[in-house]
Amino acid sequence: MPESNDPLLVSPLGGRKAAPPAAADAAVLLLCLALLVFDLGSFGLYEPHEGHFAGVGREMVLTGEWVVPNLNGSPYLNKPPLMYWSIALSCAVFGISEWSARLPSAVFSWLGVVVAWYFARRLWGAQAGRLAAGMLSVSAGWFLFSHQAMIDPLLSMLVLWSLYLLWKCVRDPGPRRNWLALYLVLALSQMAKGPVALLFVLLAFGGVVVLRKRPKLILQAGAWWGLPLLCLPIFVWMWYVEQRVPGFLDHFFNNEIINRIRGTRWPPDFTVSAVGPVGYLLVTAVWCAPWALFLPQTTLFAWRGAFGKDDGETPEAQARRDGVLILALGVLGPATAFLPMSSRLIYYSLPAVPAFAVLAAGWWLSGEDRKEGKAWHTPAALLLAVGATVFSAGFWLRPFVETLPEMRTAPGTLELMPATAWTLGAAMLAASGFLFARRPRAAAAWMILLLAWAWMDGGEGFMRFEDVRASRRMVAELNPQLGPDCLWVAEGSKELGASAGIAFYLGADTRGLPRTVRVMDDDPRRPQPSFGLAPRDWAMTHAQLESLWMSPRPAVFVTDLMRRDFEHPEEEPLYYAEPNGAALRLLPLLGDPLPQMYGFRKVYLNPAARKRLEGK
Repeated sequence: MPESNDPLLVSPLGGRKAAPPAAADAAVLLLCLALLVFDLGSFGLYEPHEGHFAGVGREMVLTGEWVVPNLNGSPYLNKPPLMYWSIALSCAVFGISEWSARLPSAVFSWLGVVVAWYFARRLWGAQAGRLAAGMLSVSAGWFLFSHQAMIDPLLSMLVLWSLYLLWKCVRDPGPRRNWLALYLVLALSQMAKGPVALLFVLLAFGGVVVLRKRPKLILQAGAWWGLPLLCLPIFVWMWYVEQRVPGFLDHFFNNEIINRIRGTRWPPDFTVSAVGPVGYLLVTAVWCAPWALFLPQTTLFAWRGAFGKDDGETPEAQARRDGVLILALGVLGPATAFLPMSSRLIYYSLPAVPAFAVLAAGWWLSGEDRKEGKAWHTPAALLLAVGATVFSAGFWLRPFVETLPEMRTAPGTLELMPATAWTLGAAMLAASGFLFARRPRAAAAWMILLLAWAWMDGGEGFMRFEDVRASRRMVAELNPQLGPDCLWVAEGSKELGASAGIAFYLGADTRGLPRTVRVMDDDPRRPQPSFGLAPRDWAMTHAQLESLWMSPRPAVFVTDLMRRDFEHPEEEPLYYAEPNGAALRLLPLLGDPLPQMYGFRKVYLNPAARKRLEGK
């Protein structure tokens, strides 16, 4: 696309033709990849979410069952399979480990960076592409979720890719190949998360139709052939699973979609990540940090870029305006669509981050050639104030957070806070100085580099914090002494992913099949999920646990990682290590726990396991 000379819409090259992708672009993208894969395997799987996704992938590899997702030895059917397949493929190629379980998230995050780079480059030139790639890579939410085995980086990448393809279709709606590419990516989105990705793209498409007064796009989209195409893969998978697990379709559509929207999904095991409307918007800003500091300027830039006429009425100028409009709608969709829902979770807004990073890059470069000296004073002053506050937090923050239960259990995390705060603060202070000197490219470069350093250095906090949310150390210390025939029992946490995190480290049995963890299932306050008529081989009642405890088979009982009474959460503390619920009546029989604590967990051994641990 030819570049405009409009200072609001072009790269800082001031109208000079941008060079094709070359060494600078490759270097930036490779550095982004290095950042996003940095230290993936240095800490245990966080539970319940990482335990859930990594656990399903592990069982696909060990059992050879790749179509029906299984967790803890039984069908687990609350998500489509694309992310599970990605993790399973990584584990099959590289071996089962935390690194291989997280590798797909890091790769999908990097692919999102590549799409952001290309999208920004097409809109404003080579410099904007490189800046968008760097900004997205160091956005707080993007780095955080690139290091978690979760579905959200995959979904977010596919949403941004869909928005780019939608822009291509809007720019040139005639060729069917453009719409075909869009429908194929949307089909992948359905296999990743279901209808939610389609919702975001429909909001952007509808916005273009209405705001640009282009109803013909509805006919040009070819929905009569495109919608069946994008639905075909997910429908084939769902039909097959329904044949294997009768009742799955009813569960998926009614409980996982309709009831989730209504806030009546059962069991409500997602409440630990739920947040109110204001909190949801604040979390979205955190995921976009630090670039969210420039939300007013980026919003004004997007408005002027989408609806201004400063660059004339040429097809290229209109295409840029459409691209900015689609990106703005791509931010608004994830950031606002869930506000009316009661089951909004903190990571639902992550798909807004890539589109916002692209817009922020466009705004950042739009002011470089401005002649007025005060153009950068407001953002520079804001960075100065926030940077000074963050830098000073390295001296005064620790006393305020060290009393939190999580921090008392992971004191090593506190040691990293000062250095991380100083690096983050220094990044903002350095950028502020360069902006006051009207050198925005130098400001962006230093800020991105120092932020990358801060995230890599602070990433050690994942490892220091792992005892609070992971089972790696617990299983590593006990499993070799208790042996492969020892049966592990979990008290019954909010999600099966917590027990799956334990099972991930137990390895395989003598037949090469995945070892699993039994889960208590007769506490009415914390019921476990069911999926149609799928068997729940992991379920254990109080009577079964009592019988097991007195048997000659070694057994381990592990208290909850995180607990909540689903209906009355205020009556039960989140972090509470003593046995509760179904196991409370068994407390005299359990005996004393092991002296060592594993985060907020206590571990009990039956007599047979104690003898084995003591070497008798």
